[in-house]
Amino acid sequence: MSTKVFLVGDSTCCKYDKSVRPRAGWGELLPDFMDNHIKIVNEAASGRSSKNFLTEGHLDKVRNEIGSGDYLFIQFGHNDLKG
Repeated sequence: MSTKVFLVGDSTCCKYDKSVRPRAGWGELLPDFMDNHIKIVNEAASGRSSKNFLTEGHLDKVRNEIGSGDYLFIQFGHNDLKG
């Protein structure tokens, strides 16, 4: 049985399409540092605050999947990009 590490957060943590490289969230790089007994489940979403992450239901998937022995890492930064 493997341990799951769930990641929730904003653009600082989320996965990005390869077409926007070198932009990357730290969460998409984390699996490179783990052995094969740890599964990273990255549910971070760009542009979200902790409040709208919850109200938009992004945490629901984690609530349904997380189990005993799993971990939840939460990362919300503040790097507003305003016009």
